Amino acid sequence: MNKNQYVFTTRFVMYANSEIIRVIHEKDGSWQFLGKEENLKESDAVVISLGEMMDFDKTLNIVESLPRGKQALRTCKHSQWYIYDIN
Repeated sequence: MNKNQYVFTTRFVMYANSEIIRVIHEKDGSWQFLGKEENLKESDAVVISLGEMMDFDKTLNIVESLPRGKQALRTCKHSQWYIYDIN
């Protein structure tokens, strides 16, 4: 796991206390960390390093074992992760 890799999240996660409930590990190796917000726009995106994201939310333990092409979903910050294929 390269903690210097850049990942995508949203301004809602970073600045409005939106809990990360969806983690996507794309087939190309890129990552997305998303809250409950829908209909996101490109202007909502924030780019940070994977290490910064892991420090930001200590409950992201799923990252170390989530294979490419999969996503992890949970209902809130302290609930269990469930793994699914990316649709």
